[in-house]
Amino acid sequence: GASAAIAGVGAGEAFGYHLDHLGPFEGLLEEGGALYSVSWIVGILSVAELTFDQVINILKVSLFIGIIHLVWAMILRMQRLAQAGQKLVLYMEAIPNLTLYGGIVVIMMCAIGSQYDVMNMYSRVHTEAVPWVTVFLGDWAQVWIVTRIAVIVVIASMVIMMVGGIMHAKKHPGEGDAGSVVMEVFLGKTVESLAHTISYARLGIMLLVHAALLLTVNNAYTSLGGAESGGAIAMIVGGNLGIMMIEGLIVYIQSLRLHLYEFFTKWYAGGARPFAQLRQELIYNNFIWKKK
Repeated sequence: GASAAIAGVGAGEAFGYHLDHLGPFEGLLEEGGALYSVSWIVGILSVAELTFDQVINILKVSLFIGIIHLVWAMILRMQRLAQAGQKLVLYMEAIPNLTLYGGIVVIMMCAIGSQYDVMNMYSRVHTEAVPWVTVFLGDWAQVWIVTRIAVIVVIASMVIMMVGGIMHAKKHPGEGDAGSVVMEVFLGKTVESLAHTISYARLGIMLLVHAALLLTVNNAYTSLGGAESGGAIAMIVGGNLGIMMIEGLIVYIQSLRLHLYEFFTKWYAGGARPFAQLRQELIYNNFIWKKK
């Protein structure tokens, strides 16, 4: 509920209607109102018209949430490795994996900034800002510069991971050879970084589905006569209840998947004691517990 409320404020809508046009909020959000100082947040992620720019902004925010989530998981893994004293894996696999992921994400952002001119992103003609990156690094972070830096970071990270994997394979011959290590890093890690990030686009898709469902219900409410029609009132109340039930299930499943598959698998390791009975299994005798 709290997440839905925050997302609703960001999208600038409540039950499919603009917040800044609803009676209780209209005066508060106007200049001089109690909430005017935070009124810029309302509708910052608008889905009112579903234009191409709005869809791209929604996907940017979805990917940004995914990046934060995945980086958090990688940091937790590095913390666990450091506590376990596994320095080789930490320095030659976990940390380079984080830099590899960062480089791939930055290249993805450069592709968006270059209007998807992927083949020429490194060209000096692409002086556009890089989404999210330029915000943090400044105006010098243009597409062509950041693309070249990111490619170098990706290649260096892959080389370090390959060397670390080969060293690990020599110490543990039964866990693979040099060829499998190279293929795992070159194909597995890079594709994994790309696929896991894109997986968070489902958050934006859920928002688009939400907007489409509410648009359908509200249009039906208007066509049935609005507030003067009992059928229209039943439609908008029942429709919103149905949307909340459907989205509650869908969003629960999708968020659970992102946590269990994308987040926990990167750092969590079960280490608890297995369940054991209080008493040993007996064949010929049984204990009888008397109540005192």
